[in-house]
Amino acid sequence: MAGDATLNDTSLTIAGTASSINLNSGAFQAKGSGQVTGSTILLKGGKIASWEFNEDEIVSRTTTGTTGVTLRMRQAASVFGTNNYQDTQTRLQGFGIQWYQRSNAGYMNFGELAVDSSGNPVTNPSTSAETGWHGLSMCRWDSTTPYFQFAVRDDVSGILVNNQIAGWKFNTGSLWTGTEQTDNTAYSTDGITIGSAGYISAEKFRLQTNGDVYLEGDVKASLDATNYIHLDPTKGELKMIRAGNERIKLGEDINIGVPGGFADGALFTNSQIKFTTNVNVSDEHNDVAMINMFGAGKSDFMYITGSAGGYPQSVGLKALTSASNEAAGGFMGYNWDTGGGGLFPDDPKSVIN
Repeated sequence: MAGDATLNDTSLTIAGTASSINLNSGAFQAKGSGQVTGSTILLKGGKIASWEFNEDEIVSRTTTGTTGVTLRMRQAASVFGTNNYQDTQTRLQGFGIQWYQRSNAGYMNFGELAVDSSGNPVTNPSTSAETGWHGLSMCRWDSTTPYFQFAVRDDVSGILVNNQIAGWKFNTGSLWTGTEQTDNTAYSTDGITIGSAGYISAEKFRLQTNGDVYLEGDVKASLDATNYIHLDPTKGELKMIRAGNERIKLGEDINIGVPGGFADGALFTNSQIKFTTNVNVSDEHNDVAMINMFGAGKSDFMYITGSAGGYPQSVGLKALTSASNEAAGGFMGYNWDTGGGGLFPDDPKSVIN
């Protein structure tokens, strides 16, 4: 051939950087500088820079010994292997990355996902992965809980999604762990559900949409370790603790106390109001008492005890110097059984009525 072109049985050589091959008026052109242009170039495989390609995918691998990172853009069907992090085992359709370092391996994919029939990630795709789930997911090698996932199954009728962030699943109606509870009047069977309708349901606690709260455990509202309110539903008991001392206790007994009291001689000094049972004058064993009313250490109390025909059996102020004093009705009072008076009128029923 003329000029710098040489043709033999195996090749065509054109010398010089300014040389070129031009086909079909520039539809395809290869220049001596290495530049290739064309309106349509069809290649079935090869390598461009660090990217390898074939008819199924384009891949870039960085592998050193037992560690590596793989970037992939795959259009062919997924291949499910014995782990989800090595491209020699699993190759997911879509755009993804797989990595494997010591105690740190996993994958992130935008496309088909390595999940089971419910949309939960699997660690061995070859035995439990199911096709049809697509979305975005980032998973570690040894866990069925993703770092995050937005997944939908697109090969079935009806909406089937599996969206998760840090172990929490969510849809348009709820955010939950464990099992979603859609009934705001029921406890969750496991985990906790926060409903968009305005309810919270856990295994031992629920807040309903109407504002009602139900719980099966202690409640402690606290400013610090010595000042708090404690509710124990199992005992039916409510306590208010101040400065480490029990000030109010509501339960089978109702106790209101001021430990240490005020200054001597003050009204209700060292006082305690105690309802040992319900205040009910029809029950002769019930009583109401305020003990040590008139000074610390003084044995006196105001009382209402028992009943007699629907009226208190005895009313008054007592000085508790002995059991007989208590039985006698005290030093200022009235006893319906004995007719004793003290400072009360002969028939105090008219006063009570």
